[in-house]
Amino acid sequence: MRASCVALIAFLSLALPARAQEVPRRAAEARDVWSEPNPGVRYLFRITTTPTELHALVVSLAHPGVRIVATRYDDRWTTVGDHARAHALAGAINGGFWGALQRPRGLAIGGGEAWPTSAADPEMGFFAIDARGRALVRAPGEAVADAELATLVDAVSGRPILVRAGAIDQAALDAFETANQRQPRTAVGLSEDRRTAILVVVDGRRPTSRGMTLYELARSMIELGAHDAINLDGGGSSEMYVARSGGVVNVPSRGRWELALGARTEDVRRDASGREERYVRGVEREVLNHLGVIAPEWPALAPTAFESALGGAPEIDAPSTHRLAPEPPPLRLGALRELVAPVVALAMLVLLGAIVIARRRRGAAPLVRSRGVPIANSER
Repeated sequence: MRASCVALIAFLSLALPARAQEVPRRAAEARDVWSEPNPGVRYLFRITTTPTELHALVVSLAHPGVRIVATRYDDRWTTVGDHARAHALAGAINGGFWGALQRPRGLAIGGGEAWPTSAADPEMGFFAIDARGRALVRAPGEAVADAELATLVDAVSGRPILVRAGAIDQAALDAFETANQRQPRTAVGLSEDRRTAILVVVDGRRPTSRGMTLYELARSMIELGAHDAINLDGGGSSEMYVARSGGVVNVPSRGRWELALGARTEDVRRDASGREERYVRGVEREVLNHLGVIAPEWPALAPTAFESALGGAPEIDAPSTHRLAPEPPPLRLGALRELVAPVVALAMLVLLGAIVIARRRRGAAPLVRSRGVPIANSER
């Protein structure tokens, strides 16, 4: 009887999919540096002992002149830095997900108009702003009425949901296959009254910042005041721009190790042969869309008599935590990638088809002629 029970349990464990759970990790200590680059906008630079570097913009949507906007269709496929500078944004982060054909997955709305390539996707949730300036977060698969969709003026897609009603959405994260991996991350959340938005970017894939799991990211969002939060596109796309704090404040990934040549100590390691290598910073990636922060500037101070003699009052600015600028993209394709990707895919299919046909022809019996009538070698 006991053997039968053991066999039944073993069978069920194989037949039923295993439920993922968070991998226990040591709690990290954090050191925070806060600044206020614009009225109604607070910027946090956090270093933890993981080690991890986190950047957050806490945006008061109730402050006069402050609002969050998403990318218009005509402005798609630019780096976060280029997009922010082109539109004089106080801050910006990368936005939603896209597929192999360089089309958005889920909703993409900007400037009050849905993109022609945007479509509802049950696997994708979204962060959005409606026509009355109210922000909202919706989880993947959550029912959204057509009337509500019609009111949205800005939206980017995301998955999975991280925080719902002030708590980690454990079921959503347990079902997500990469939830336990530490990676560069981007997320957006809202306070319970929906009057404060929290935009977060976490660096990863480098010695001084290992990234975060989705569980760690969810806890960070709650700590920063999020009542609801959703994960956006991450990895090499994760990037934050803060105009009054040095521009691109994080260090985008897609870097590499190479032989060290005068690099800083913290960026140097030794390979298996004992040679020193340095970490070369990654480049900004052109991303499909963005979330931008529009905010007023601080008023200029009237110069004192002493300052007037020196040429005027100093500008009000937030302390800069920007240390190493990312390299520029080696090639900016922009919206052309929407043509290049299908062409490359088609060329690969044609090449694959040619290879298959060539192999079949080599495997067929060759034909020879006998008195003008073709016959197979096997019939001779």
